[in-house]
Amino acid sequence: MVILRKVIFFTVLGVFGSCSDEVSENGFYEIPVAEPDGISVGSARDLGLDVNLLSEMVRLNLDGTYENMHSILIAKDNQLVFEQYFRGKPIYGQTTDWDKSRRHNLHSVTKSFNSALVGIAIDKFELSLDDKIQTFFPEIHSSNWEGQKGEITVEDLLTMSSGLKWDEWSYPYDDDRNDHTAMYESSNWVHFVLEQPLASSPGTQFVYNSGLSITLGEIVSRVSGMELGTFASEHLFQPLGTTNVGWHTSPNRIFQTGGGLSLRPRDMLKFGLMFLHNGEWESEQIISRQWVENSTKQQGPNPDYGYQWWMTSYRTTSKKYNAYSAAGRGGQFIVVITKLNLVVVFTAGNDNALSVSQPREMMIKYILPSIEM
Repeated sequence: MVILRKVIFFTVLGVFGSCSDEVSENGFYEIPVAEPDGISVGSARDLGLDVNLLSEMVRLNLDGTYENMHSILIAKDNQLVFEQYFRGKPIYGQTTDWDKSRRHNLHSVTKSFNSALVGIAIDKFELSLDDKIQTFFPEIHSSNWEGQKGEITVEDLLTMSSGLKWDEWSYPYDDDRNDHTAMYESSNWVHFVLEQPLASSPGTQFVYNSGLSITLGEIVSRVSGMELGTFASEHLFQPLGTTNVGWHTSPNRIFQTGGGLSLRPRDMLKFGLMFLHNGEWESEQIISRQWVENSTKQQGPNPDYGYQWWMTSYRTTSKKYNAYSAAGRGGQFIVVITKLNLVVVFTAGNDNALSVSQPREMMIKYILPSIEM
């Protein structure tokens, strides 16, 4: 049985792994293959990583110990040193043989990309964190903005502290009681969000609200005079060399900037590497250094949240590492640990506790210890 299982593993690895002439002692690590996408590749072993630990992580994904992971990518010291894809089912759709050519739904990782677009709009157009939201939507009746509601700012949206009544976490996304679901069924997503009553003073309470992220995308569009997808392409994706982009929109062309972006994992990695390098990619400053710094530290009332980025930490048996991450439903992550010059990407299809616990466990048990060896 053990022999048969190993044969199966090697067969699967031949389908899902990257081609290389370097493997670990138990055969589950391969050097990523270079592509014309601006990402440098290298050997984990040459950079001092324990490839046996990484191989064990692959084995546990292949034998089902870790469930329904779709990809894991690791960039260390500016080189992609680990790239592995698996067979799995997305939250919506059919079981897929994931590979480097396939786009993956980022879900709420989209929010961190959208935050970058807000930062670009602040640098290139007349947008300010202190701008009142009501000024961007003159079509919404002035009575909607009476009292403190009229004081909601761009920064309040970025920090999920608008004060607007919203409940996205008490009910699943297929339940009409979920405000996100109700927004989808409305005729205008942004109007639905902004017409909610005020439940607390702006800037005082963190309430997770994907509608705020969608509203931010519409603000970027209105300030720039460009459709959001065009703005993103010109100011972010083209400079990154990212061409394979999918983005869900409403029937009236409001971009789902709270969770509708689809990219290949390698393009997720490039975004993380750009942030690791303070907004720079291939000698071009795409996002200001100041925006990167401000986005990835506490802003507003939640100590673990910046401007649409999450702050976290990982503790191994010997050390603690501070990190920031873009995080999305189902197990989508871009994790950046500046101290280690490290970016890790996960994609998966787990609409349950595994979406968070599995990537975290792999970071703590395998990825970070492989660097500490």
